[in-house]
Amino acid sequence: MEDYIPITKLNDFIFCPLSLYFRSCYNKFKENLFYQEKIIEGKMEHEKIHQDKLKNRWKLINFPVYSSYYKLFGKIDEYDEITQELIEYKNNINKVYDGYKMQLYAQARCLETMGYQVKKIKLKSIQTKEEIEIALPSRTEMKKFEKLIENIRYYDIFKYLKYQNKCQNKCRKCIYKELCNDD
Repeated sequence: MEDYIPITKLNDFIFCPLSLYFRSCYNKFKENLFYQEKIIEGKMEHEKIHQDKLKNRWKLINFPVYSSYYKLFGKIDEYDEITQELIEYKNNINKVYDGYKMQLYAQARCLETMGYQVKKIKLKSIQTKEEIEIALPSRTEMKKFEKLIENIRYYDIFKYLKYQNKCQNKCRKCIYKELCNDD
């Protein structure tokens, strides 16, 4: 039986495929032992938003979603049933990364699989309250999305270690940088 992929892995894989391996190593430990302060703060801010928004009965908050077609699962931050908007919160948005878009595409596809219509997708910065509307995926973007899922599903860590050049800028920001071999 094929495993379902957590939606959060899409962003992580784009950032660095090795992060998926390192995350699986740390899964048994408490998050505060290996997460950086910024990640812990972001998680706490997400929790505050979820608690504040739970009072609105027209919104799905921290709602579990899945797609049997794409074999994905996860949770959405917010979906407004009236406006049919899907919102993903990020602690601070300096740039709209492909990983952010892929997460939103996955969440939207999961919602649609479950019978909800998605007319808009947005990122929202917790720090600045800025909202950034993301275009619904084109055919080209959907092919890229499907290729990403395929790459995750058939990922070979040994090929990556042998052939992949590391991006120093990404490595500097990585919570697993001490575990990587920088040879």
